Amino acid sequence: MWEGTGAAKESAEYCARWGLEGTVLLDETAEYARRLGVRGVPTNVFVDDAGIVRTLGASTFEDLLAAACQLEPRLEDDSDVLGADRMPGDFD
Repeated sequence: MWEGTGAAKESAEYCARWGLEGTVLLDETAEYARRLGVRGVPTNVFVDDAGIVRTLGASTFEDLLAAACQLEPRLEDDSDVLGADRMPGDFD
């Protein structure tokens, strides 16, 4: 979830830097933020295939990886590739 001026560009750059693929919600009216009780943006929201919010607000690398592995357990098999010692841009 991202808001503010240039949100589309900034979120695209963030995703590119971290090698993230998926849907990014640009909440221009703050409707979803209000519904989810989000107070700060950007906020990471992990949603499963059924559209159910599974994780809200994961911000550290470890939290993001744990949330991603919860939705896609096969990521745990790539733990050596996705190690916490990696930095943004290391996933090229």
